[in-house]
Amino acid sequence: MARSPAAQRARSDAGLRALFEPQSIAIIGASSNPDKISGMPLAFLKRYGYAGAIYPVNPTSAQIQGLAAYPSLEAIASPVDLAICAVGADRVEAALADAARAGVRSVVMFSAGYAEIGEAGQRAQQRVAALARDAGIRLLGPNCLGFINVCANVHATFTPALMSGVPKPGPIAIVSQSGAFGMFALVRARERGLGIGWFVSTGNEADVDFADCVLHFATDPSVGVILGYLEGARDGARLVEALQTAQRQRKPVVVCKAGSSALGASAAASHTASLAGRDAVYDAVFRQHGVHRAESLDELFDVGYAAAAGRYPSGRRLGVVTISGGAGVTVADAAERCGLQLPPLADSARQRILQRVAYAGVANPVDVTGQVLNDLPLLGDTVEWMLEQGDYDALLSFQAVTGITPQHRELLAPTWRKLRAAHPQLP
Repeated sequence: MARSPAAQRARSDAGLRALFEPQSIAIIGASSNPDKISGMPLAFLKRYGYAGAIYPVNPTSAQIQGLAAYPSLEAIASPVDLAICAVGADRVEAALADAARAGVRSVVMFSAGYAEIGEAGQRAQQRVAALARDAGIRLLGPNCLGFINVCANVHATFTPALMSGVPKPGPIAIVSQSGAFGMFALVRARERGLGIGWFVSTGNEADVDFADCVLHFATDPSVGVILGYLEGARDGARLVEALQTAQRQRKPVVVCKAGSSALGASAAASHTASLAGRDAVYDAVFRQHGVHRAESLDELFDVGYAAAAGRYPSGRRLGVVTISGGAGVTVADAAERCGLQLPPLADSARQRILQRVAYAGVANPVDVTGQVLNDLPLLGDTVEWMLEQGDYDALLSFQAVTGITPQHRELLAPTWRKLRAAHPQLP
């Protein structure tokens, strides 16, 4: 009997919860060597404090990394939410059959040698997908780097990047079709101190794809911002549904979309067997659903960092106060490119500023110059006058080295806290 669409969606949602929030994890092909691909996930789960049950599966060992090992998933005789498949492609189908018999609910498959290598690999991937689908298993991969749920200490991955630490927990979810690119992005985020809740590498997407992950995180209350690396979508309608849901939930989505050139599209196809598609179509879909398309990794995280604060302007009227005329020009240029308005400062506010600094620039951007070093209250007073007498939806302040020098930050912090409390409506 065919399932209704509602029943199919409920099964899908339950399967993704089992995948991303597992209460028990098995590692197929687990190794005693924590430096090997098949040994890293177990080592990470232990090192970073995963609280659920962990079951190493290896028919040749009775104990692996201090835990009792099992010859098969069936032999565990306890529910397994997630199985990490860390064996070669020649053993994958047998492993999936074992998972089906054991009632495993989801699988992360590191194994490569599928659609990314050509027609024979594509046929093998279709068999793997059919085995998982018939067993009701949600499958992430193959040819993927796995995922991380930072808050629950689930590190279902084999990246050496975690040997030097994990990101601090936070509201950002990263979804990447490229494992290595995504993990590099995760490391950059960790270095910048961004709070990351999730990282997912989707690989060849035999089942769970980029759109599934975006849709899942769009409805997760712990996620505030979704960052993505996308080469191409197999199901355009599903991607649109995911982006629409994120837009309705007011979850910002920032995407690096690769494969815009003919050469890039060809490289994407050989990388994760992705169909890059016409770049103009993606641009149109992104614009329609409020997705910010980042042109670089730095832009991805700059926008993601800003959006993670959860405060958004109600309009396009921007006030700018700076201690550098050059920075003011740069901001004005960028504002124009983004379609923002810089309304001029009210006359009364101009006069107040000029009484304090006769050579200040009092248009918008407002340049109070380096005089703030002699008159620290000047910066806060200028902002207050701008907000009192100007109709601005947001205010941007460039403070040069005073914004990063510890002693100046400490002196200015009470001013910014006072301004925030007085103007809670602003981002």
